[in-house]
Amino acid sequence: MRRAIIQRFLWEAWFSLACGRKAAFKGDTNYAMGSVFRAVCSWLQVLYAVNNRYLMNEKWAMKRVCSFQIKPEDLESRVKSIYRLLASGNAEEVYRISDELHSEIEGLAGESVLTKIR
Repeated sequence: MRRAIIQRFLWEAWFSLACGRKAAFKGDTNYAMGSVFRAVCSWLQVLYAVNNRYLMNEKWAMKRVCSFQIKPEDLESRVKSIYRLLASGNAEEVYRISDELHSEIEGLAGESVLTKIR
């Protein structure tokens, strides 16, 4: 189940970012913001699974992830930056940070899957 959650939500995050990227660069901030929210929620699902926990509701999930052992550094502040930058129309920086975070979370998930799931 853990492996399935990690794989499904990494794909969901990637797909959401891909859809939102196109919208953001065309000025559709509303759609892009929703896509970023979906990506962030998917990352949280992955990080919960990596830390042997299961996410039942996204409410307050970011605060809980910040107390986990396995997580990207400064996750919450980086996500807040993404939302601020998107609201101000800086799509290029939004997706630079988002892609960086996605890669880090993929790496953490890969390490987790390789070392703890057999």
